[in-house]
Parts: sequence; C-alpha cells; structure tokens
Amino acid sequence: QNPNCIFNPTRSGCTWSPGCNWEGESHFDGWCSGYLACVYTSNPSVCASSGCTWVAAKRPVNMTAEREMDAAGARTAAETIKATDDAARQTALCQGGGGIFENPWCKYIYAQAYCMITPGCNFQGMSSFGGWCRGTSPLCASQPAPFACAALVGCEWATATATYWGEKAAP
Repeated sequence: QNPNCIFNPTRSGCTWSPGCNWEGESHFDGWCSGYLACVYTSNPSVCASSGCTWVAAKRPVNMTAEREMDAAGARTAAETIKATDDAARQTALCQGGGGIFENPWCKYIYAQAYCMITPGCNFQGMSSFGGWCRGTSPLCASQPAPFACAALVGCEWATATATYWGEKAAP
C-alpha cells in the first residue's frame, strides 16, 4: 500500500490516490502492490509490466457515500472556521469597521501598533490614520485616508477616538 494513504483521511482523497483504497474501493478499480515504486502506479498494465501485482477493488466506488462524506467534511470545516472567527471577533481588541466587508484580518492582529497601522482596523477605537473606512463596498476597508474613502461609492470614514497612545484624533 502507498505509505501516504495514512495522510488521506477523507474517502475521496483516499480513493483518488494511487495505491490507496477505502474499504476496498478505488477510483482506479484497484491498486498496484509490490515494492515501493509499484504503489504509485494507477494502471493495471503498467503495474504488471513493472513486475508488480494488481489488486482488484472489492467493489466500485460508492459515489453517493463519497459525496456525503465530502459534504460532511466541508460542513464541519466551515463550522469550525466560523466558530473560530466568531470567538476572535468577540474577544479581539483589534477590530474591523463592522459589516460584511470589514477587514477580516483585524481580529487576528494582537499587537496594538500593528493593528493601528493596518487600514480598516482599529484598536479599541484608536487608529494611526485618524480613523478607518467602512461601508458596503469590498474596497472600503483597504482605504487608509478619508479622501480615498470618500471617493468610493458606499464608503464612509469612521473617526478614531485617538490616533496613537491616547492622542486625540483630529475632527
């Protein structure tokens, strides 16, 4: 068996990898067995001509089960990412401007100085830019200045409470 099969925890990843099988299923209708070079062969005639042995799959790949497992895996991954993202959003001192188009990385910036110099982010209301751009366009969060923000439809400038280390922001 292909020694990399153990790193393929999904049904589709396993059944699409030469030399691997999921409970006897393989998209190649079998797998090549023998010395190490054999297990990377996905064709019965090439397998035989290499002095290896072709092992026929026990049954055809159950595509419905494969798709269901892929969907379940994707759903679990999405739920995990969302839970991590929600937790970071609730506890982070660095935040974006809010809304669907906020800078998604703000909540993962832990250093105050880095947060404050990142467009679209604020550290407890403070920003080195004097504020941050937010709005209904995906371009808003990347604007570092009020004039650039105002030039985009659907964007507005949010004034910071301070610019850096407690200095008051200009109105």
